[in-house]
Amino acid sequence: MTSLLARIDHHASIGSTPWHRASALGKLVVAAGVIGIAITSPSLMLLLVVHGIAWLLVASSRLPARVALTGRKAAPGIFEVMWLLGRERVGTRQTNMSQHSQCARAHQATALQ
Repeated sequence: MTSLLARIDHHASIGSTPWHRASALGKLVVAAGVIGIAITSPSLMLLLVVHGIAWLLVASSRLPARVALTGRKAAPGIFEVMWLLGRERVGTRQTNMSQHSQCARAHQATALQ
């Protein structure tokens, strides 16, 4: 488990977005906050927003697809995971990840101006 967290932190710290520049403690606080809200929230809309934020963080961290899809370091190959999820779910996830990435890049570009 420790090596998985170290690997995730390594991948999350080699980019150039604010998430990449954050300290490990900052990332842990954000993750704990997201989990806390998800556990205690009575609102479905808030849960959907938190879920979207979590996927946006995953997309911006540039984790390997295998770790992002399964949450494990040792997992079946990416094609086996895609086969198990099915064409529609994989397509939906790819579309969502692409839209989140484009939105994050646009937000970052406007923040830098």
